[in-house]
Amino acid sequence: MAIQSGGWRDHLIRAQIARSRAFKDYLTALRAREFSSDLPRELLSFYDAVNDGIVAKLQDLRGDLLFRDFGDDAAEVHLVRYSELYQFLYSVTSDLEHVEASRTIVEFSPLLHRLALPHSKDLRLVLHALPEVNYSWADPVSLLRDIARQLEISVDESPPSRNVWSIGFPGLQPGQTLVHTLLSHELGHGIVHSESSLGSLRAQVRISAERIKALVQGVPPGVPRAPVRRFLRRYLNRVLGKWVDEIACDVIGYTLTGPAFLFASIHFLPALAALDSASQEYPSIRLRLSLLFRLLKAELGYSPREVCTDAQYEQWFIKEGAARFLGEWDRHINADAPPYGDNPHDIVAEAIDQSFEALLQAIGSKVQRLRRYRFTDHRDQVRQLVGRLDFSVPPNELDQPPRAVADAVCIMNAGWIAYLSLVEPLSSEHGWDEWTTRSRIEEWVAKALELQEVQRRWDEVSSNGG
Repeated sequence: MAIQSGGWRDHLIRAQIARSRAFKDYLTALRAREFSSDLPRELLSFYDAVNDGIVAKLQDLRGDLLFRDFGDDAAEVHLVRYSELYQFLYSVTSDLEHVEASRTIVEFSPLLHRLALPHSKDLRLVLHALPEVNYSWADPVSLLRDIARQLEISVDESPPSRNVWSIGFPGLQPGQTLVHTLLSHELGHGIVHSESSLGSLRAQVRISAERIKALVQGVPPGVPRAPVRRFLRRYLNRVLGKWVDEIACDVIGYTLTGPAFLFASIHFLPALAALDSASQEYPSIRLRLSLLFRLLKAELGYSPREVCTDAQYEQWFIKEGAARFLGEWDRHINADAPPYGDNPHDIVAEAIDQSFEALLQAIGSKVQRLRRYRFTDHRDQVRQLVGRLDFSVPPNELDQPPRAVADAVCIMNAGWIAYLSLVEPLSSEHGWDEWTTRSRIEEWVAKALELQEVQRRWDEVSSNGG
């Protein structure tokens, strides 16, 4: 016996089919856009195939004996899941409206792909602008396949690749090349996700039982403590999982791009929220920057916990402006840090702080295939590139040895040193105002990344006898 025509179940099925027709029209409109690569069109074809599978499944529900025997509540829940599926489908598809919306994305795409390539051989990236001041990562293909499998939806067309990562950047700041160093953090999300390593990373951090006990003892008299203790442990573990994910991605970002990642984090994060504000999703900015400073100091050979002077930083970072910037923020983040309090977020922060070395080792074991960038090994090249920027020249091809191609991450590090140190002399030399000068430095760095990729590919082809 089929579902009664005109009944409420039939009506909900028709409503979902109407949504699928609207989505198909939306896909048709998107196909008329100009894309600079084949991947968006391949994704649109895959999404279209998912949509066709949904329609076929919805139509089959009318005669599905199992669905007919569902109770009313179960039937409603099942049909609502299709709305959740379309909400996700529309979200990931709408990202394609903003694919490669600026030159910056074109220049970053090959660099990001190479940074992640040792970890994911079949990786393909979609870079798009976001209508918010933030960065994002998503894995649309895997999640769609999981949902389709759960709903027993048949999809006739395979996805473009097993690994497709959708990475967003602030649409408000498309031309700010240097801050997009933070895209390496989003690669971190993909790496942590693909390794399914969050559980093992979280296990490296131990929350003090004494701290929990002290917090529970503060419960007002008459309130049962056992339920409070259970709730608190669940909350702390949930927060710990979210925070470890973010910290791990910061570590991976620094591993891939070195001090440039710290420069970008200082430039971007404190302008979004107060240093000591934290949420269930994100640790405080002070904690994140403090841990990044520890990575930098360990690489430079200083004690990870010490607050370094401007002079110590200038030994490595060539220019006084960049060294002064690091010294000022080191003091602000670390010397001025308040003690950990008794609230749940401070308890998690203290646990991560105290377990950071163990966490670092666990992260390192997960990213062994990645190319680690060590600033201390590339300082001479960075100095040369900063010298080029000092002469208003894009920091790309080097003179020694002949035809040597500059390292792309060295370009980013040199760009940050110039951005923090050369604005005043370049402004004076060219008669530009501050923001014109900063924009020119960003443009030179962007041009250098573009030329570096051309040079790299040419050398690759030449060495292969092409």
